[in-house]
Amino acid sequence: MSDGLILMGLGVATTAWLIYENVRDTDLVHGVGGTSLQLALFFPLALCSFPLLIIVMVFMVVASFKAGPALFVDR
Repeated sequence: MSDGLILMGLGVATTAWLIYENVRDTDLVHGVGGTSLQLALFFPLALCSFPLLIIVMVFMVVASFKAGPALFVDR
C-alpha cells in the first residue's frame, strides 16, 4: 500500500471524526454545516502557513550549521 493512500485515509478518518463530534454536540444540520465551515476556513490557512513552515525549517538548519560543536565532559 502506498504512503499517499495511508495519508489520504488518515485525512478521511479525521474528517469523519470531526463530523461525528460536531453532530454529536449539536444536531445534524448544524454539525455538518459547522464542519464544512471549519474545513472551508482552516484549509486556506493551512495552505498559507505551509510556506512559512518551510522557511522556518530552512532557517533552523542554517542556524544549526553556524553553531559550535557540542562538548561532552565526563566527570
